[in-house]
Amino acid sequence: MELKEILKTTNGKIISGKKKNIETGKICIDSRNIEQNDIFIALKGKKDDGNKYIKDIIDKASIIITEKRKKYNSKTPVIKVKNAKKTLIKIGIYNRKKYIDKPVIAITGSVGKTTTKELIADIFKTQYNILKTKENMNNEIGLAITLSKINQKHDIIILELGMNHLKEIEKLSKMCKPAVAIITNIGTSHIGNLKTQENIFKAKMEIVKYLNHGNLIVNGSDQYLKKIKKNKKYSVIKTNEHCINNIIKKDKLYFDINIKNKIYKIEFNIPNKYLIENILLAIKTAQIYKIKEKNIIKAINNFTPPKKRTNIIKLKNNITLIDDCYNASLESIKSSLSILNENQNNLVIIGDVLELGTYSKEIHKKIEQELLKIKNLKTITVGENTKEIKTGIHFSNNKEIIKYLEKNKIQDTTILIKGSRLMHLEEIKEFIIKQNSNN
Repeated sequence: MELKEILKTTNGKIISGKKKNIETGKICIDSRNIEQNDIFIALKGKKDDGNKYIKDIIDKASIIITEKRKKYNSKTPVIKVKNAKKTLIKIGIYNRKKYIDKPVIAITGSVGKTTTKELIADIFKTQYNILKTKENMNNEIGLAITLSKINQKHDIIILELGMNHLKEIEKLSKMCKPAVAIITNIGTSHIGNLKTQENIFKAKMEIVKYLNHGNLIVNGSDQYLKKIKKNKKYSVIKTNEHCINNIIKKDKLYFDINIKNKIYKIEFNIPNKYLIENILLAIKTAQIYKIKEKNIIKAINNFTPPKKRTNIIKLKNNITLIDDCYNASLESIKSSLSILNENQNNLVIIGDVLELGTYSKEIHKKIEQELLKIKNLKTITVGENTKEIKTGIHFSNNKEIIKYLEKNKIQDTTILIKGSRLMHLEEIKEFIIKQNSNN
């Protein structure tokens, strides 16, 4: 984007520097990651204020956008706006409108959004030039940054949309205007805010608000999603597990899939049968855009999960570490537990599942029931809410677990680490890797 476009879109005023129409780079909100000619937007957050770093990066950036009126000794144009966050969103919406001919695939759901997004991206890369949501940048700010990156070279945009309240997905849908919307499932994530699963379903269905004569692809096995009816506004496509046969779970997940009356062999790198639904959603999406079956199968078989999401790490002392500590819900815990082999020693380290409100006690009790179903399983729990889980050993914080693991060294065991993001269970993961590293 050029300076004149930024000024027109934001209704901002240059308060410092020189007006020059140079080609700009990407939008950046973190001064540590800024590259030459990026547009730096100084956002003020709860923990930090981007305005503090303008002086450090002003000669590197092509444009600075800020809410503060302050002059700088630099040629870089500094634009004063009323609200930096709203300005960022305006830029994202402007750029989406500029490239409205580029189809957007938008993905939401309680569990599996990121895995489904990454699967679709890997499949589509075989035939298209894509742009996708980076990591989990699935809120209003993250979406605006991604939309601002769309350019003429891109064929298809693949976006992840997150929420924890009603009307959030509607906002995001309005910003990105999808051609294809995908809902992975309706679980219990954020039920503390939304009160019921019916409300969670209602919130996820907001994705269709701006889906004009597009396609809605849903998990046909989900008790809420399978009830969605045909309508005149958009097509409804439901996955069907009847096309799957001969499921075997070993080091990988092996199964046969029937696509257009031809059988294909799948060797999926994550031995988790719950991810079959994500695979089916990705295949249905690929078929809409005429991706060749050989490319679909190759991408699925070569798939590796994003960081902190079912990463299987082999360590010394015959330890297999399953790093799934990015986030947690009842449904995702059930899914992760299915990876474990009951014929071997297993240790599960479970942290609090958050944002459950009055459902917290009930859901942690359900997690306990899932843990009790598994043979050869030892359990360590950490946090306040996991006190409801009476099986295994409980600790108040991560430091206590690390001390315990220092004294009680583990070997010949598969270790699964799972908990909400704010529990910072990566501290335990990093200790286990260090303790059992070959280096």
